[in-house]
Amino acid sequence: MSNKLERFTPLGPGGRDPEVLLPLRWTPCYSPRGVSRPLQRPCVLLATLAVAMSAIACNDDDIGQSCPTLLTDEQRDNLVTVNDDGTATVLETYGTSVAYPCDELICVASQGRDGYCTKECRSDASCPDGFSCRSVSAGTFARSLCTWKQCSKDSDCGDEDKLACRSVANVFPGEDFKLCDFKD
Repeated sequence: MSNKLERFTPLGPGGRDPEVLLPLRWTPCYSPRGVSRPLQRPCVLLATLAVAMSAIACNDDDIGQSCPTLLTDEQRDNLVTVNDDGTATVLETYGTSVAYPCDELICVASQGRDGYCTKECRSDASCPDGFSCRSVSAGTFARSLCTWKQCSKDSDCGDEDKLACRSVANVFPGEDFKLCDFKD
């Protein structure tokens, strides 16, 4: 490998400047024109692998999957408590831990549902079918998370082959409160 100078002709507002000289750059994925490129194929392979890995990392497949370690048995038994005045108190919380079986390491329990995997969001568009972006509090802190979407019929949930609109007991006593859910 030599460290020669190569003539470079940039285009710009002033037109061509044929007198600009730049040093040759030798990197694993680049070699100057006319020089053998033995490392070009591995670089293309690495770039392809990187794109594939980012697609897998962005996969929403585990959102909505059970996250049983978020709540204690007592909390799970009291997801919804019907008060004496006929109103309901609904347990809503989230947690983050490497112990959770979730890609994003975030579990949420909301709207009368036991813990399930989720991810942070900015709008409904950043959540998969059957989910909406809601603010969920855990103590004094709140985060915007993808939670099961409120619905009235199966088609409100998106993919009718995978999702269904189901009633959630006692969230609003006397009302039929429904959320999207996976089909059995």
